[in-house]
Amino acid sequence: MKAVLTGRDSLDDVAIDRAIATLQKIRGLRHTHAHSGAAGDRPRILRELGLGAYASDWSLLWEGVRSRTVEALLALRTQVAHLTEGNADSSSAPR
Repeated sequence: MKAVLTGRDSLDDVAIDRAIATLQKIRGLRHTHAHSGAAGDRPRILRELGLGAYASDWSLLWEGVRSRTVEALLALRTQVAHLTEGNADSSSAPR
C-alpha cells in the first residue's frame, strides 16, 4: 500500500507513513500476544503507540488500540479518496 500511495503529488506522504507505521505497530502488538517469545517487545510497542499507561487495564488498552487502528485506517482512506477526486466523471470510474 505504501508503495502505491507515496510519492504522488496530491497525497500527504507524512500522513501515509504515520498511518502505516501505526498499523505495523498494532500488528506487532498482536504478535506479542500470539507468540510468547515476542512478549518482551510489548512495553516498547505500547509506548510507541502512546498506550504504555494502559498496559494493566485491558479495557482501556483495547479502546486505545481500537482508536489508533480506526484513526490510521481513516487517514489512509482520506488519502485514497484524494486519488479518486476528480475522476468521478471519468469513463474508467467504477459504477
